[in-house]
Amino acid sequence: YLPFLFTNCILLGLCSGEHSDRAHLPAADCIVESAVQQFQQGRSVRAVDVYIAEKAARGELFVPANSRSFLHMKELASLRFKVRSSSMLDKNVWVDFMMKLDQLKDSSGVNVDYTPYNPTATVISERGFKAFLQSSEQRSWTEKYGKVAFLDATHGTNSNNLQLYGVSTNTNGRQGIPLWFGLCSLEEKGQEQVYVEWMLECAYAANPTFAPRAFMLDKAGPEHKAVERFLLCRTKKRLVSFIEELSAKGSGIVAKDDLLKAQVRVKQRERREHFLESVGTGATKTFNVPAVDTQCPQDAVLAVLISDCKELLGKLTKGVPWHEFVEVSNVFRHRFGYMEEASQFIENYLSTSILLCWFHVKAAWHDSLLPKLPEDLRMDAYQNLCALMRAPNWDAYDQQFALFQAKYRPHKDFLSSFNAYWGTKLWLSKWVAAGRRFDHGESDTNIPIENVWKIIKYMFLERKVNLRAGRLLDHLFGIPGDSVSEAASVTAYYERRLRDYILTEPTVIFLTFCFLYHVFLVIHQNIVEPYCPSLKTFVSALPCPIKKISEVSFTKHTGFFKIPQTNNLR
Repeated sequence: YLPFLFTNCILLGLCSGEHSDRAHLPAADCIVESAVQQFQQGRSVRAVDVYIAEKAARGELFVPANSRSFLHMKELASLRFKVRSSSMLDKNVWVDFMMKLDQLKDSSGVNVDYTPYNPTATVISERGFKAFLQSSEQRSWTEKYGKVAFLDATHGTNSNNLQLYGVSTNTNGRQGIPLWFGLCSLEEKGQEQVYVEWMLECAYAANPTFAPRAFMLDKAGPEHKAVERFLLCRTKKRLVSFIEELSAKGSGIVAKDDLLKAQVRVKQRERREHFLESVGTGATKTFNVPAVDTQCPQDAVLAVLISDCKELLGKLTKGVPWHEFVEVSNVFRHRFGYMEEASQFIENYLSTSILLCWFHVKAAWHDSLLPKLPEDLRMDAYQNLCALMRAPNWDAYDQQFALFQAKYRPHKDFLSSFNAYWGTKLWLSKWVAAGRRFDHGESDTNIPIENVWKIIKYMFLERKVNLRAGRLLDHLFGIPGDSVSEAASVTAYYERRLRDYILTEPTVIFLTFCFLYHVFLVIHQNIVEPYCPSLKTFVSALPCPIKKISEVSFTKHTGFFKIPQTNNLR
């Protein structure tokens, strides 16, 4: 009886070795059909995998003996790609959406730039659908608040399987507001990087004054490559015309002694600016900084500037990596930041950095780096990694990193993984605090754009996934000509939210002043008058308005002010 039962268990696929024994068999047709139906409803790969496993366990799917009852993750991903590609080819899917886009484009308030889906194109950049959308309110926000740009994408917002991109920034009240939106179809590898570059080109063309101090990104590699490539190409194009402008200003004839003196001057200034920057961030290293030689002809300094610009252009032409471009930009800014001819170029083209969201950095540590250590060492290693992250300058980072390497040298797998990725020059300036010693809006995570996604998905889409793409546009910008729909859109919501904050800010300041004034009167009556008569004499000698304020009496019983009836204090 026992051999017979064991044989039946193997044939029915109920033993623990079923996956390994049947991995080489083809998947059953019913399993593939069930997965296709779930993908057409917009479910994820993980959700479809769980759904098929549950149905197979309940016996709802008939699986022949020469087939397997499961799909590998790569097979599921490939199947989802085929389903998405087939849905893109259906012209009926795009009719309503393209009509909405044309309607928004004809309206005066929204800037729309899009490229329709072209399935016959062989080049990746020409095949997928891509769109850039920005309202007039968002353009004004970009000019006023675009100090740091938080870039991210989300999915599950429309039935066309289009990725929804967005860039947000912080206001003065630390509120995240969207600066523009974008939509694109991702079918092949490389399309994401191509789209982000195209979206940034449209954004900079629509907002000529947009020059963020930094882009805050998550750990997605294509987004980092796209932003780096776009900024490098943009700087390269501007350098050509900038060199021509500088050459037209200079005389072109400079004495050799004046040229040498100018080179010494710019190096002295570079050394001085580096020193002031390090002292301002608490560096312990000190050295004597020579005074900058100001007795130098302007044409000679301009010749050195042109020479450095040509050197930078040569490096960009050869394909300099991002971390080297950052180092060259810092040197360039320290040397010529004071010059009127170069200040505008430096501010718009050499001052934009790329930062990594600290939340995603720590999440990556928990997922891939810390599991390489024993469990009893992970918490201590996490604290040491956070200490490296918060190093105020590169000298402090080098000291802490030396201790970090000595401490975890026995754990070679952990240390080699850190040095191969997080410890490289390409990423150090993005996640260490020493690389963000500038005004970046006091934001070290991309929470502002995550809050935008939360409001869109949970408040406007009401937790419904895969709505029509036209409905998504209605929620983002409203229906043109329909005042009710426009007032209920995402952009109108953020406009009201920003206006309410601006209106309430003076009230908060006034109430804060009243509270501090209340505290001042209590201290003045209970401490200054009884115990500090000399301070009372000093207050009485102050000018008239302050003197009258000091004469305000305070009642302990009611807690209100009694203002003297004088014309000077009204």
